[in-house]
Amino acid sequence: MYWYVTAVSSLFLLAAAFSVIFALYAWNRKPVPGSAAFSVFVLSVTCWVLIYLLQIVSGDLAAKLAWAKLQYLSISLIPASWLAFSLHYTNRKEWLTPKHWVLYMMIPLSTLIFVITNDSHQLVWVQINRINIGYLSYIKMVPGVWYWIAMLYLFGAFFAGSLMILTATRYEIASLVPQQALVLLVGLALPWFGGAFYILGMSTINLTPLSFALCAFVVARYPLNFRFLKRTPLKNHMVLNSLDDGVLVIDCNQVIVDANLAMTDVAQRPFSSIIGQQLSDIFPQVTENYDQLKEKTLDLDCEEGYTRCYEVKRSALLDWRKFASSEMLVFHDLSERKQLEALRDELTHSMVHDLRSPISNSLFALEMLRNGSLDNQDADSKQLVQLTYENTEKVLNLINNILDIGRLENGNIPVSLTAVSLAKLVDRVLSGHTPRAQAKDIIFVREIPTELPVAWADEKLIERVLQNIVDNSIKFSPVGGVIKVTAVLVDGHDIEKRRIHVTVVDEGPGLTPQSVETIFDKFVTGAEKESGNGLGLAFCQIALAAHNQKIWVDSKPGQGASFSFSLALPPQLPDDAYPQDEWPDTSADQSSANLLFSPSSPTW
Repeated sequence: MYWYVTAVSSLFLLAAAFSVIFALYAWNRKPVPGSAAFSVFVLSVTCWVLIYLLQIVSGDLAAKLAWAKLQYLSISLIPASWLAFSLHYTNRKEWLTPKHWVLYMMIPLSTLIFVITNDSHQLVWVQINRINIGYLSYIKMVPGVWYWIAMLYLFGAFFAGSLMILTATRYEIASLVPQQALVLLVGLALPWFGGAFYILGMSTINLTPLSFALCAFVVARYPLNFRFLKRTPLKNHMVLNSLDDGVLVIDCNQVIVDANLAMTDVAQRPFSSIIGQQLSDIFPQVTENYDQLKEKTLDLDCEEGYTRCYEVKRSALLDWRKFASSEMLVFHDLSERKQLEALRDELTHSMVHDLRSPISNSLFALEMLRNGSLDNQDADSKQLVQLTYENTEKVLNLINNILDIGRLENGNIPVSLTAVSLAKLVDRVLSGHTPRAQAKDIIFVREIPTELPVAWADEKLIERVLQNIVDNSIKFSPVGGVIKVTAVLVDGHDIEKRRIHVTVVDEGPGLTPQSVETIFDKFVTGAEKESGNGLGLAFCQIALAAHNQKIWVDSKPGQGASFSFSLALPPQLPDDAYPQDEWPDTSADQSSANLLFSPSSPTW
């Protein structure tokens, strides 16, 4: 029967050795939430295994009883350390205050006291029986009332912690495939089987410490996700590794927990130095724009000194429980496409620039004909020249728009920031569009508070922005419609974040959700016959971007459109600095000018 003694001893020693290894690795992974508490849990299990082994191999009954009492020192630490690990790991630190620790340790400390003083009250065990099996002897204790309370607390705390781990939204749990999840579930159930076998008399040896040691191995394998045991799903996924696009998986703390092999080219660093790093340490630009990363293009500088452009897309990564517990970033290389676009833009710019001179000369000749050389011509000839002049002027404006957009995108048009009176600017724009508004019986309504501060912008660029928006509103407004232009001061938490919002509202056909998403892109036009060349609103967006400002639209089909853009205030000036000039006390006849004006309320 010596082999039996050797087998049992070897089994317990092996479990203790592995438990020590897991405890050391958990301690070395202290940045992982709960790893320190897990180390205490594993060391407690290790002590329990070793002490129980010493209890088995001891020949003297008094020695066995001493080891039996000593093992409760380890047993008492297991529920509290397991709860601490589970609460840390699942980000429930509010349950780890000193007040809660007192509650967690009340039953374990009481158990230790009752074990030491059991002879006087027999609350932990009532009777001790010695059982001999071959060369081994065991002690079988008849449990008392407090024994059941202690076991209920031990397994109750273990159940609560296990439930928190299984429902955690951390990536280590989320990345498990169903088979791995089943292994984790079985591992967490092992202590229940070990305890049940012993309590029900199905096993003479108490398998509970062994089952806790095996449970520690499973928890170390999956929730703590030790690197020496880990094989990342993406690293071994042939489909993802065959992609040219880089793929990153990040947890809720923006720590990179997984990546495919293509990310080594994107990040310009080896795979081992990507995993476990903060996203901000590798891609700070991505972190700064993370909230807008549903679909965003970023320029990333590479170590070789050239720039590669990536389209970065962010999406939720669902686990086997359908929980969105982590997120995936896909880096699609747009460098080659950007180079082709740059060549195309350069060619277009050259062609348009070459067209500008002959068209300008033609326009000058037509203007001379229109102003002085057609006095003796008939009405049809004059109308033909006028029509030719207007269309040539439109072509020249189109060419100027294309050239200006290119210059703005390349930063070749300097933005000269000055104090701009929005009252005067809106007045000029609306007055310039009065003839077109008259033709459609459109009424302008202007609402700008007299106390509104001036804006800090390039006056010429912003005037062109407003002209383009008002021009579009007139174009799509119905006959007899109303176009309202407003400007309001939007307060921020500090003066540097305060903005003026200018809004133009019309009563046109409105925009579809798809059109709203692309309305500011170059060469994008609507399906209506009034649609232009798709450059006016693109110019507005680029011009405002040069001011570090934004433009947006709110619209639904059949409900008109509301175009708004923001403007900054002059730097380091109070709210009432540079008030708008008082409106002139004049009025315009509605029937002749289609303008409404009230001296008491500055509205057109």
